[in-house]
Amino acid sequence: LKLLIINSLLLTCLATAYGQTGKKFWFVAPDATSGHNHQPVFLNLSAYNDSAYISISQPANPMFLPITVGVPANGSQRIDMTPWLVDLETTIADSVLNNGLYIQSTGDISVYYEIAPNNNTDIFSLKADNALGNHFLISAQTRWVSASKYTPTPYNQAIIVATEDNTIVTIDPTNDVVGHTGGVPYTITLNRGQTYMIRAIGLGTADRFGGTV
Repeated sequence: LKLLIINSLLLTCLATAYGQTGKKFWFVAPDATSGHNHQPVFLNLSAYNDSAYISISQPANPMFLPITVGVPANGSQRIDMTPWLVDLETTIADSVLNNGLYIQSTGDISVYYEIAPNNNTDIFSLKADNALGNHFLISAQTRWVSASKYTPTPYNQAIIVATEDNTIVTIDPTNDVVGHTGGVPYTITLNRGQTYMIRAIGLGTADRFGGTV
């Protein structure tokens, strides 16, 4: 069984490299702080030598109608996903939600998710098959504390999305996280497209859960 974990990530550019191109991509949008602005958001799709017919869906959310788009060879398309933001972001910790995005293409493409307000920008590069696996080590920066002046307060978080039904995930947190004690492994079960957020309980660097398996 394979899954994908989205951890806090800031990229300043998108490089065309092996592992960032493919025909199948899974993603779950992070919970960006709405009080500091978290919209608009976009999916940026780029095709290469061949044209691509692309479908964007949420397999665990039957209320989300798939979005389809064609991208010509060596062309790109920017899809405004802001109208579906409530369905995209995983905002509740220690709960199974249905927010996982699945992007499937007939030709090789690259994809990145963009949070694009003036004061809270971020880019997440999707990694196709190279992002999938069944063993992950979560990293976390330990130099700066999370700012408490924003609403809702931003906490260190990581999000899992399952690519197959009946995916059993064992999480061994290095520190206390919402709903669970550090050093005590626990398991969750996810179906295809379901998501789960691990979130720190405090704002300090000592509250981070880097090293969690």
